[in-house]
Amino acid sequence: MELDVKFESERFDSALKTLMKITGATQEQVIKSEFRSILGKASETTKVADKKKIRARHDYKGEGQLQPKEVKSRVMINGELVYTRRVHKKGMWIKRKKGNYWDPNRINPRYKKLKAIFKKQLEYALSQVGQSKATWVHIAKKLGGNSTKLGSYKVPAYVAKVKLPRRLKEKLKVKFGTDPLDYFVEVNNSGDTANNSGSGARGAMEFAFDGRKKFYSMNLSKGVFDTTKKALRAYPELRIELDS
Repeated sequence: MELDVKFESERFDSALKTLMKITGATQEQVIKSEFRSILGKASETTKVADKKKIRARHDYKGEGQLQPKEVKSRVMINGELVYTRRVHKKGMWIKRKKGNYWDPNRINPRYKKLKAIFKKQLEYALSQVGQSKATWVHIAKKLGGNSTKLGSYKVPAYVAKVKLPRRLKEKLKVKFGTDPLDYFVEVNNSGDTANNSGSGARGAMEFAFDGRKKFYSMNLSKGVFDTTKKALRAYPELRIELDS
């Protein structure tokens, strides 16, 4: 996810230096704090998965070709790809010495396996409804600080409980600048879950970034950076460091 955002340099640098001075924070700390607030807003705005659609996708009843189109059409069983529309709840061939015969009332063992798999997958899917929101929280953790509150955004319990799969974590990357005079934070969220149109996470990040830029500009015009009290109220993640 690449976003090109520019601040008017002279006023921005002046405000940044003032924030550093009155809070005792380094340039790195100020920028990380700002980005954590942006990530919090992005998480807040990102949509959750539709539980109704999730349940419909896993409502497998062994109806064969009469199965609703919303239900998953393929499932892996012991490494074998099974087409769920081909498996009926009732009806199977019975083997015997005198010759096999078709029993239309016998419960199909494959149906039982599929039913168990669908149940397990449904439980997991419902536990992940806040997964796209959680990708931003995961990135924020890499920036350090409180993981339950990002700026003014308090992370909901159902989002905090999401355990992101490893394959998704590998697509959530943060890169920090090394030059203290030119510090930067670069974030990459290339997870399909976060960037699909359903969650709107990409738009949420763009909205959050643009909103934070306007917030910063507004504070510049209102003189928020002129006093410690105003600055700390506007930037709650920053704190004053006192010498012991």
